[in-house]
Amino acid sequence: MIIVATPSRRSLSFASLLAAFVVACTPPPYDDQTDKAISTLQSDVDTEIVSLLSFAHTASAGGSGASDAKTKGGYQANKTFYQKVDVELMSIKLRVDAAPSVSTSQMDKALEALRQNILSGPGSLQSVHQQEDLPGEAYFTTERTILAQQFQALLTYELLLKNGSASTNNTTTGTTPTPASAKK
Repeated sequence: MIIVATPSRRSLSFASLLAAFVVACTPPPYDDQTDKAISTLQSDVDTEIVSLLSFAHTASAGGSGASDAKTKGGYQANKTFYQKVDVELMSIKLRVDAAPSVSTSQMDKALEALRQNILSGPGSLQSVHQQEDLPGEAYFTTERTILAQQFQALLTYELLLKNGSASTNNTTTGTTPTPASAKK
């Protein structure tokens, strides 16, 4: 049985939660390491999903490479990926929690929602991969869309913090911020 998570089921509630905290909360100071860690995690997850998509495609097409694709794309061959993601998510959470602010609890909720979708929730990437060994292309495509929306929200928040820090720094140093249109 193929389990397909719909973007509306998981990502829309996450997006509204994150939007609420971006608007309503006093942001913490920008942390370059947190920003880079989120970007690295996003790249790692997307790279893995693209690889799994390729294996799923090859396996479903049959032919001489199908058996090898099923083995390389199977859960056991990719188990260390999930362990690495678990470590990376914990590292990001610890960095966020190290500089507590009004928005820390909301950021923790956003990171937990991401953890649920990748590692531990029903229908998560890991649980479906483990159950089906190599889910089909449709599942991986849908999961990639859902996770991209979550990462986009986290990265947007980090960019807001960065731009807010830049505005504060410009005011402090007496420089005038350059409009985005003038930077092109």
